[in-house]
Amino acid sequence: MSCENCRAAFAHANDDERARKFDEAAPRPCGCEKYRVSPHSPGPVTDDEVLCLLVSDPQMIVDGWLHPSKLANFDTSGQSVLREAAADNEFENTMAELVSRSKERGKHRWCLGVLRFPVHAVRYCASDRFLCVYDTGMEHKPFHADLMCGPLVPDGATGGQLKRARMELAREVITALGREIVGPSDFRSGLLMRFSKAS
Repeated sequence: MSCENCRAAFAHANDDERARKFDEAAPRPCGCEKYRVSPHSPGPVTDDEVLCLLVSDPQMIVDGWLHPSKLANFDTSGQSVLREAAADNEFENTMAELVSRSKERGKHRWCLGVLRFPVHAVRYCASDRFLCVYDTGMEHKPFHADLMCGPLVPDGATGGQLKRARMELAREVITALGREIVGPSDFRSGLLMRFSKAS
């Protein structure tokens, strides 16, 4: 295993294959976590950090919880999050991108809030590894990170088996994430209010 292998996985051209490339780059689960894989990031994501998932899809929330069908890319492109140490402009730029991409697809979305959770809650299940948390910083978003996992089903599994495995993992992740969604008016003194439905 080497930093070069992990950085090659980070730079892989096909987003939907990145989780697999990260998994193949290390001989043990989540091995690339110990390296600074992005040249733009401040360094590996540590257990004592807090991560933030920006929520802009109204169908993503059901009874205060995230809906499992909206978290299905841990084994492909990864689930995008920001580290809490990110500057205000990283949060603003990310929310602007989410709203803009939805508008391009003909969907009206807005900022519902930010789900905050500790890294260790998703990195471990008891003493076992759960999700990998990689520093995937970008030039304009150095505190960007991704939640990923290795293959969920063996080669040759059916599409139905993969779908069931993804839903099962999503439900476990939702329990680990909790429901501490901070509304746009309360997050960083209303930083994201201009993206809210009320604006």
